[in-house]
Amino acid sequence: MLIGHRYWLTREDFLTRFVWTGRAGVGDLRLAIVDWPAVVASLNTGLLPCGSCEGQVLRIAASLAGTTTIDLRRQLHGLDAATITLITSALEYAAGRRRGSMVEWGQH
Repeated sequence: MLIGHRYWLTREDFLTRFVWTGRAGVGDLRLAIVDWPAVVASLNTGLLPCGSCEGQVLRIAASLAGTTTIDLRRQLHGLDAATITLITSALEYAAGRRRGSMVEWGQH
């Protein structure tokens, strides 16, 4: 979802404060790990400024990661069709209905 939405992965402050990258233990796979508790805390205290759509996307992603509980109806309110499609794909992925690779499902 974050890959497809693109906003957060282009913000240097987000990447440097909340995302750690490294290599997987097998092969040349690279991993990115988001510190979701720190993201949610920063959103809730205003230390991660953003527009409402961007905050909604981040809260939904954090919820899917198991970090926070959200009112999904409230978070979906006002989002455009393209963002809803990304969220729907992320929900399907989380439910085990995987289509292609994670990168492919995020680029609709």
